[in-house]
Amino acid sequence: MKTMHGETFNVGDEVVFGRSNGEQTLGVIVKINPRTYKIRQEGSRGIRPDGTIWRVAKSLVRTAPDTLDAPLSGFKFRAPPVVPINSLDADRIQFPRLLAEISAMGLTDEQYNTLCMSTGLHRRDIVHILDRADMAFEGIKRDHNLAP
Repeated sequence: MKTMHGETFNVGDEVVFGRSNGEQTLGVIVKINPRTYKIRQEGSRGIRPDGTIWRVAKSLVRTAPDTLDAPLSGFKFRAPPVVPINSLDADRIQFPRLLAEISAMGLTDEQYNTLCMSTGLHRRDIVHILDRADMAFEGIKRDHNLAP
């Protein structure tokens, strides 16, 4: 099936995706569905780490340029803003940072039970959220060249 741009893609093709007036993300097609592609993100984007899988409408996908410096008609690549890692007003940094630190300290069974009761989540869901926050903060540290 062709996209609205008349392009046909296969698994393994390198593409860019996003709205024409918004941020474009580089990725590789990993699965083709009737109306969407599953695309593995190449590089980090905001708090989303390299390798994040996106489900993207076919109309939002275009062939990737040979280099990121190549012009794309109607498309723009935007680097995420540089925000100091200790900036307290940067929620996209501080939320995953705080949760990653809580996870690193470890929670007692009593603390998990209290969180489960106050949030209505199961323990496995809380663990999953803490793991996601840890992965997101690892990506932030890489973006700020703080990873070992």
